[in-house]
Amino acid sequence: MNNIRLIISDMDGTLFNKKQQLSSETINTLKQVQQQGIGVVLASGRGLKDLLYFSKQLELDNYPLSGYITLNGLELYDSKKKNIVKHQRLTYKDVLIFNEISMTYEIPLILFYETNSYLLNSNSINKTYLVDTSCLEKSNLEQIKSLDENKLLKIVLCAHEDSIEKMLKSLDKKIFETYEISKVEKQWVEINPKGIHKGLGVLDYLKYYHITKEEIVVFGNGENDISMLSQTKNSVAVENAQDLVKKQANYLCQSNLDDGVAKFIRKKIL
Repeated sequence: MNNIRLIISDMDGTLFNKKQQLSSETINTLKQVQQQGIGVVLASGRGLKDLLYFSKQLELDNYPLSGYITLNGLELYDSKKKNIVKHQRLTYKDVLIFNEISMTYEIPLILFYETNSYLLNSNSINKTYLVDTSCLEKSNLEQIKSLDENKLLKIVLCAHEDSIEKMLKSLDKKIFETYEISKVEKQWVEINPKGIHKGLGVLDYLKYYHITKEEIVVFGNGENDISMLSQTKNSVAVENAQDLVKKQANYLCQSNLDDGVAKFIRKKIL
C-alpha cells in the first residue's frame, strides 16, 4: 500500500486484546506510523471520554492528522486542536420510542450519558443476560426526562442473541427508515439517527483534512464497521470479524488477540 496518510481502526474486537487494552506491539506500531507522518484515527461506538486514555497511550495529541470518530459517527474529534469538529445527539423523544420497544420485546434498555449510564426495564433481565450491569444505575423514564438530553450519547438494547434476532425481524420498517440500527455484537444493538454511521464519520473526517479514500486504510470486525470499510479499497477485517464484515473487506489480517492490525501495518505500510 502506497501513499497512505491515514489509518482508521475500530477498537473493541479489532485493536483491543481480551483485556480491553492495547498491547505494547499495537501501541509501538501506531506511534511509529504517526512519527512517519501517517495519522491514526480511533473509530468507535464509545464516547470520547472512554477513549481519551488511549489517546495518551498513542500520543495522538502530538500529531496533526490523528483523532477520533466516536459514537458510531455522531462526533468527530481533532486530537491536536482538542476540538469536536462534528456533534450530533439523540433526544428524549428517541428514548421514548426505544423504551416502548424495550418493554414490548422484554429487552433491557441502556442509556449512556456524558456523566453516567442508566439501565431501564431491568426486570426483563433473565439468566441469559450477558452484560455486567454493576456500572449502570437503574432508572425510569421520570428520572431520564429530568436529564439534559444534550448529554445523551448512546441508546443500546442488550439481551441474549435469540431475543435480539426476534426483535430485529419483527420491528416495524419505519424504525429502520428513521434510525441506524447496528448489531455491534450478537447481543448488543446500538441506535443512531438515520444516516449517522461510521462510514459517514469517515467521509466527514476525510473532508475535514482533505484526504482521499485512496490514502486511507480501515480496520474493523463488527457490523457497525461495514459502512466505513466500504469507503475504501484498502479495507481490512481481522480474523475474528463477523462473516458479513469479512465479505466486505478486501484484506484479512490476524485476530485482535494476535495483534493482527499491528502486524498488517508493519507488513504493508511501514
